[in-house]
Amino acid sequence: MNELKDIFTSYWNYLPLAKACKWNVFDSILEGFHTEELVAQKMGWELNATSHFLSTLEYLSVLHKVDNKYRLTEKGMVLTESHPKSLKYACILWSEEHLNSWQNMETTLKTGQPSFESLYGHKFFDYISSDKDKLKIYHKAIAEYARDDYEKIADLIDLSPYGVIMDLGGGIGELLHHIRIKFPSKRLILFDRKEVLEISRYSDIEVLEGNFFSDIPRVADCIFLSRVLHDWNDQDAKRILHNVNICLPEKGSLIIVENSIDQENLPATLNLNMQIMTGSHERTEKEFRNLLEESSFTISEIYSLNSLLKILLCQKK
Repeated sequence: MNELKDIFTSYWNYLPLAKACKWNVFDSILEGFHTEELVAQKMGWELNATSHFLSTLEYLSVLHKVDNKYRLTEKGMVLTESHPKSLKYACILWSEEHLNSWQNMETTLKTGQPSFESLYGHKFFDYISSDKDKLKIYHKAIAEYARDDYEKIADLIDLSPYGVIMDLGGGIGELLHHIRIKFPSKRLILFDRKEVLEISRYSDIEVLEGNFFSDIPRVADCIFLSRVLHDWNDQDAKRILHNVNICLPEKGSLIIVENSIDQENLPATLNLNMQIMTGSHERTEKEFRNLLEESSFTISEIYSLNSLLKILLCQKK
């Protein structure tokens, strides 16, 4: 019973963290705004409410108070902009459009269509691409997940045979950054929309502007699709795979990195989230094989990247 009661109010724990990240509270405390009065003054908040808010953050173990001054704990430091393992934007991401869409999930349950689109009037990626701040939050959040998930990817699979590696829809370049560490001289290309490339962070990676629903330049013998296909329904996923197949040379390789729902420990909530936000879903190995077969690819190897992510090494037929 207590476990259920804790679930009912779980947002009491998450939302203060997300809002503190969005409002740069942790960064401000790191800069020296250590007291309730200083935080309230900087933020333009009422003092008593500020005291309750900071006490909540202390309860959540991201702040601790000594001699009436707040300091960041180790967990709190991770929510600052400058921390090398920062999760600031990952924390912010789920608190706005995602949260609103989940609160309106009835649309998805009745129609099978994304409740996000009924709320915001646009497909998810079109919506965030139209707002620079939202685009920045999304891609920085995804990069924070990618930083941890992709750290060992170049050690797990042999990328040495490939002359040119291109990451389609690769965001701000986190996956290629990890490949660059192991292959400092290899030609790496980040392919994404113009507005995404404008916030890419790695100057040693070549960029190409484009859309994977249109023509993809024929420049790479190895292409990554990492956490891309789960954003799209089968029809759109086939369009992407068709374009990838056309641009790859004979014996070219496609490497897919995705969650696999063949594992019993994969949360069912991942599937519900994808349907609520984009009208898609996580796929089983069988579903991937069918999708790839219809797009003239075969899976040659499957690797486990971590407890959730699988790597599918695919060959063009």
